[in-house]
Amino acid sequence: MDLYPNTPNPTDELPTDPTSEKKIRRSLYLVALVGLIAPCGMCWYSTRLEAFEVILIPSVLALIVLAYSIYTFYQRQQQQDLAPPLWRVSLVFAALAGASTLALVWLVRSVGWSSTSNYLVLALGVWSLFLAGRRVWESWSFSRRGIEEIAEEVELDMVSIRGSHPIYPQLNYRYAGEYRGQLRNDRVHRQIVEIREAIETGHLVATVKYLPEDPRVHRLEKWWIEKDRTP
Repeated sequence: MDLYPNTPNPTDELPTDPTSEKKIRRSLYLVALVGLIAPCGMCWYSTRLEAFEVILIPSVLALIVLAYSIYTFYQRQQQQDLAPPLWRVSLVFAALAGASTLALVWLVRSVGWSSTSNYLVLALGVWSLFLAGRRVWESWSFSRRGIEEIAEEVELDMVSIRGSHPIYPQLNYRYAGEYRGQLRNDRVHRQIVEIREAIETGHLVATVKYLPEDPRVHRLEKWWIEKDRTP
């Protein structure tokens, strides 16, 4: 599910923020630089160590944690996906916990506790679990404090992402008076004809859940064609 920040006109394309774009480009350049340097550094450092695992295990875990950190900060900066489903963030938390535990156990069995790489793996594990745990808490808090109501207005538009092609079908909806949101996913793409007919006949129903203190934080809970009677 794609959630996008509130905009006055849902049919307008979101303007590009130069500051955000610059930060994103810097992050991508950093990731590319690390990806180029890391293999060479690993090969050189492995020749000076008795156990290759000392550099291999922390490096692999670092790449995983780095990718998740960049994704999390990017989503938060763009105010996207602020209310993820609890099952999804819990699954990510469990996956990161499993990866960190496996890396630490593997490293300890290979070289024991004498290597400083153990503390690096511990630090990476704690950081990743902090980020993932915060997402779990936010999702759980949203599920308890959120208000669910029927969307006041639902429309179907064909939009392009920053002028690119192809054109994507997008549901635009209004809730809580003046707030708006958008949704693009495979189901919307597959049911373009049915959705358009349902909107014209008034049979398309959607429910939105949002935080009362900050309605921008929301999620389109479900939508269905009323004649089907199956949300």
